Amino acid sequence: MAQNWASTPTQYEIDLARLGVNTDTHEWDGSPVDTQSRDPTQPPGGPGDVSPLPAITSISPTSWPVPDVDLVVVGTDFGSNPLVVFNGSALKTRVALATELHASVQRFDGKPGPYKVLVRNSVGDSNVKTFNFVPPV
Repeated sequence: MAQNWASTPTQYEIDLARLGVNTDTHEWDGSPVDTQSRDPTQPPGGPGDVSPLPAITSISPTSWPVPDVDLVVVGTDFGSNPLVVFNGSALKTRVALATELHASVQRFDGKPGPYKVLVRNSVGDSNVKTFNFVPPV
């Protein structure tokens, strides 16, 4: 008897879907097709792929008054379709350069304080940098 099942989407796929990106094309394990993988039959980070995780060198600014800020994230190995993640939520991300991403936090309803920023792509999550929202001026 044939089994009718669907793979569980990854957090990366969920984030892309929330931003309106089609994630219907999948690898054998349910992960999105990584067009930069040397062997598309292998999952990202698997035996046929030695892609490194994304890495953040810096974010700018590092602090700003609540509630809006335009972030510039500089780093390496962002890959295709990278997402800036702020406080656990993926932001609409624009790739300015291979080493520079732009994303906006708008109408943030949290309190002033430190918040985590990272980059997520099909390989995984980057290191974390801290952004500080300060009280409005």
